[in-house]
Amino acid sequence: MPPISLVLATRSKDYVAGLTATRVLGDATDPRLAAGVNAWLERMASAARVACAKAQTYETKIGTLVETWRARVTESHGALRADAAVWTLLSVLPAAPLLTASAAVELTGRSARAVDGAIAQLSAAGVLKQIGGRIRYRVYEATGVFELVTDTERTPAAASPPPPPS
Repeated sequence: MPPISLVLATRSKDYVAGLTATRVLGDATDPRLAAGVNAWLERMASAARVACAKAQTYETKIGTLVETWRARVTESHGALRADAAVWTLLSVLPAAPLLTASAAVELTGRSARAVDGAIAQLSAAGVLKQIGGRIRYRVYEATGVFELVTDTERTPAAASPPPPPS
């Protein structure tokens, strides 16, 4: 879930004003204190709603990306067994978009040989691309994941609701 701070950061003046409104010197029963706290809680709840909506959108987009990857693999390699290592590895890529072969072995529980084959298939299909490392320590990136993360991080700024009236 995108952090609420991404939403709040887009309205830094309102954020500071909200914090300031909760500071009332004097009696704890002063109505200005209750109003300030209520406004602050509304700002936080509103930011949380935006962050949750963005998380749902991200989840949908990741699901679509995974289906696109599946189609690429099938197009590139034909029908594969349902229990093929390539599908197991593909399913962990959204949570681990940068990985090495040894990390893939650990994440999937598959043998190094099976993972090497899966990496080769995913690379040939354009799902993984090598971005660094030497032969033994190659680093692979799952295509498209970081773009979705960046889009999700930037979108709350535009979608952030206005602060509640004071």
